[in-house]
Amino acid sequence: MPIISSATILRSLALIHITAAYYLITAPSVLPKNNLVGLLSGATALRPPGTSAIPDSFSSANYAASFAGLCLGVWGFSDLLATSLPEFAYDEFWSAQASLRLLLWFLVGGWAYVSKFTRSTGVSIEESLGGHLRNGLVFSFAFVEMVMTFWVFTNLREERAEAAKRYAEKQKKEEELREAGLKK
Repeated sequence: MPIISSATILRSLALIHITAAYYLITAPSVLPKNNLVGLLSGATALRPPGTSAIPDSFSSANYAASFAGLCLGVWGFSDLLATSLPEFAYDEFWSAQASLRLLLWFLVGGWAYVSKFTRSTGVSIEESLGGHLRNGLVFSFAFVEMVMTFWVFTNLREERAEAAKRYAEKQKKEEELREAGLKK
């Protein structure tokens, strides 16, 4: 049995999404100044947002950050609602979601990290596709999402194995009761 259930992790992750959405809508300059973003940006040698020639989109509230915040907020609320599904539906839904999200965040984090090596091609990183997204904030968000989603994925597997064991024991007891009833 996992120490922290997958439902608890998912609720925490949904609340993180809602909190990040609030900051993206109201004060986006708070997010790049986060210690975890600074730590991961420094460890991977990725630039923090606003340290290049492109305009700093996190200095004040703007349409792009507000839209990202709105999307993240909707995602957080839908995840919060999806944690209250019945056990069978919950298991099926989150097993599929965890796998897909793990792949998605691995690709986003990998792209943000590997794209720092494409600067030697002669094309300015800011002029190329997604230049604004190649920074430490995107990598940090993808990394935390990937770690949390992997944790959910492994916990779901453990919980599914325990549920299968409980179901087998229940079936065995029912079969023993039926056999005992036939012998009388």
